[in-house]
Amino acid sequence: MGIFLNNISLEEAKKIIEEGCRTLELKNEEIDTRFSLGRTTYEPHFAMISSPHFTASAMDGIAVNYLHTLEADITKPVFLENSKYEVVDTGDLVRDDFDAVIMVEDIEEVEGGVVIRKPAVPYQNIRPIGEDIAMGTMVLPSKHKIRAIDISSLLAAGINKVSVYEKIRVGIIPTGDELVNVWESPDKGQLIDYNSWTFAAMIEEWGGNPIRYDIVGDSYELIRDTLKRAVNECHMVILNAGSAKGRGDFTEEVLKSLGEVKFHGVSIKPGRPASFALIKDTPVFGVPGYPVSAFFVMDNIVKHAFFKVKNESFRERERVEAYISRKVVSSLKNDEFLRVKLGKVGQKLVASPLGRGAGVTMSLTNADGVVKIDKNHEGIEAGEKVMVEILKNKSNIDKTLVSIGSHDIVMDIISDMMNMEGYDLSSSHVGSMGGIMALKRNEAHIAPIHLLGENGIYNIDYVKRYLGDYVILKLIKRVQGFMVQKGNPLNINNFKDLTRIRYVNRQKGSGTRLLLDYFLEKNEVDKNEINGYTREELTHLTVAAQIAGKSGDCGLGVLSAAICMNLDFIPIANEDYDIVFHKSMLEDERFKCFYKIITSKGFKDKVMSIGGYDLEDTGKIIYV
Repeated sequence: MGIFLNNISLEEAKKIIEEGCRTLELKNEEIDTRFSLGRTTYEPHFAMISSPHFTASAMDGIAVNYLHTLEADITKPVFLENSKYEVVDTGDLVRDDFDAVIMVEDIEEVEGGVVIRKPAVPYQNIRPIGEDIAMGTMVLPSKHKIRAIDISSLLAAGINKVSVYEKIRVGIIPTGDELVNVWESPDKGQLIDYNSWTFAAMIEEWGGNPIRYDIVGDSYELIRDTLKRAVNECHMVILNAGSAKGRGDFTEEVLKSLGEVKFHGVSIKPGRPASFALIKDTPVFGVPGYPVSAFFVMDNIVKHAFFKVKNESFRERERVEAYISRKVVSSLKNDEFLRVKLGKVGQKLVASPLGRGAGVTMSLTNADGVVKIDKNHEGIEAGEKVMVEILKNKSNIDKTLVSIGSHDIVMDIISDMMNMEGYDLSSSHVGSMGGIMALKRNEAHIAPIHLLGENGIYNIDYVKRYLGDYVILKLIKRVQGFMVQKGNPLNINNFKDLTRIRYVNRQKGSGTRLLLDYFLEKNEVDKNEINGYTREELTHLTVAAQIAGKSGDCGLGVLSAAICMNLDFIPIANEDYDIVFHKSMLEDERFKCFYKIITSKGFKDKVMSIGGYDLEDTGKIIYV
């Protein structure tokens, strides 16, 4: 294992990139005006014809010579015979012998002609030649990004071809022996190459032309040959993966052999292994393989270079102030990009942190925004005010119902159905106790919980103890049990059996974890004897996924998760999975949508089709 060549700040990296891209110039190309949306003009464009290019009527009516109408009066109407006028519609040619148009509303049709009661004035209701655009007028200047309305003006001016800057061609080279294409089924040890397609989508969104090369294995010669080809064909190149210093990481060696490495290592997290080189004046970026790292390198480094070459400023994302929902510890020396969910609770905008791993792709899909933690700070305290860069539409925040607590697949169903109604459900899975604490701190609207009380009744005791004057909405009854591999090959039937297998647990504070602890104590099983007791997953589905993938033998979870992952299931207990909220939410439009959905036939049909649920009490409200 080597070391990084350097570890520069993001600001330094951007300055180096700007200098490296300074000599790169884009050529022009001529394209059909009709398909020029979003392109940037290379030179000014002047009208080839006037618009309108003839004298045209501005109204429906009749074209006349105004001299024939001078005697008209309300008390002394003038009769015009058919030969003295011509019927015209808006936009029609007005002949040279006519110099006015009378609106159809101001004439009275009679036999042989029309009657008018008001004189016309010269050129009334007539569009003169060039009223909109005169031939020779500059329609668009150089370096103008063409909008839809601009296409209208260009075509009206007779400009059917426009000279624009060529699109920036960005080569994308995915590398790694472990990669397979998206249309292939991966075996164990193989990974689907989705990074390159994400890069391509981002480049298209920026207005570029992505060129994706075939997957290249971990071979110095193959990577070098492909990179040489890409450098000759593209304006800039992205070399994905192999940017760290592990076995089989050849990016740095290849870049050194073909050009000059300007930096390797940027003090951002995730994304630290990013690198930048110049090969024949072509910018080449080493982008890490982990998807979240890759996104932030693309968004903060490659995008900066792209728009410098394009000579355009990109639209900065909107930033808002919010309060962080829980303490976040961050390491010094690196700027960290923390993904968060947003929701307005009362008058306070709350930012709830999501998964922080460099490989947790869904943390980006689910994120509403990003908080940048400065490299000189060790983290953020709960309740601290932070600036959030918004990744989604800000208008959606006010229509978001914030749910923090336990996880169940039914919450995903509700989220999808709320989205169809124009509302969002923001779900953070921190466990039942985490949900109760979020309500207590006024950081959530609702909390899904399933907490078994000492009296054998679910949830009520916990709500009374920690919240007081709150409301419980009955959602579902579900079955908890052991999720095991098909056929139960290890014959796992009771809690004592957990001491001889590999267990997959849920996180502290989750209802499932508390249920496990309850049964371990009841059955006199020492948790320290369970291999995997400290191994934690955040949802029932991720526990089931570990067992289906054979990295674990058993985990406590719900029947629906076992069915989803094609596992066997040994029932342990029935439980109530309920929603807790303050009674003031009963009048909230977001909650009304939530309630409407859970009591609908459509919701109940979807839930029952999964299996493992009882909806007998769904929709009942208990005032605690």
